[in-house]
Amino acid sequence: AGNCIQTDFDCFTQIKDQYANDLKGGFLKWVNGKDVHYHPGIRTIVLQNEPDLKFFPMSNTSRFCKAMVSAFDGVLEAEKGAGVGGKDFTGHLPNITVTFSFAVCMDCHIPGTMHLPAIGQMLALRKAMEDPSSVGYKARNDLWKAYKTRFENSFNTANPASDIKPLFLDMYDEHFQ
Repeated sequence: AGNCIQTDFDCFTQIKDQYANDLKGGFLKWVNGKDVHYHPGIRTIVLQNEPDLKFFPMSNTSRFCKAMVSAFDGVLEAEKGAGVGGKDFTGHLPNITVTFSFAVCMDCHIPGTMHLPAIGQMLALRKAMEDPSSVGYKARNDLWKAYKTRFENSFNTANPASDIKPLFLDMYDEHFQ
């Protein structure tokens, strides 16, 4: 299938296949050969670290959003294939995240966020999760429902803690709380 760039930023097949292997390789545990649950040490799955810097150019948000929406869909499909959420599933479902850089997204065009790091990327991804067709993707699963129940935002930064509230948390609370 090639990498996500070679498949026009549609990562569904690559992630579904890889995540199915991860599930079989230890992410899931079976009790008595049928009751399936996630390993208790797995609380959050990171789909990608800093996709906003990896799927160039950053000025094209639909690229990293399509890649992450299709990757999320691939994870959900792999879980379905392994019986996660089925009648024999017990235990918790881990959260899913995309860890964004602490860069400013100049292409996100969301009023009030043009000078703030990470917020624009998170809002652009949320919009794509709600409407995958907005980034040219046809979802196989209910991504919006899964986003609302399992997704958590995250970012990386080397900024001092004193920067986080004025540069991120105040606006984050306005949009996500």
